[in-house]
Amino acid sequence: MPGPRDSLPSLENLQHRIDEVTPDVSPAETPVTQDGRGLAVLARLAAELLAGIAVGFGIGYALDHWLGTSPWLTLICFFLGAGAGFLNLKRAAEQLDKAP
Repeated sequence: MPGPRDSLPSLENLQHRIDEVTPDVSPAETPVTQDGRGLAVLARLAAELLAGIAVGFGIGYALDHWLGTSPWLTLICFFLGAGAGFLNLKRAAEQLDKAP
């Protein structure tokens, strides 16, 4: 009389079935390499955007404090800084796209 253990598939059969449905992806095709270059690129792009926003906000805040025009120069410089940040982000992405 066969027991419940006899009706279970073997591990080799299970591994073969897993290999059939798993796509073959070489390490070169993965977006983030093992040495962390993908994360470094992402950090650089984020820094480009945040630096533009922070500088624009800081200049606007300082001018508002100095001239007493709060909050208008802060808002204007914030949006100018955001625009500059996106422009820097675009330039950095184009430069990274041209790199080998």
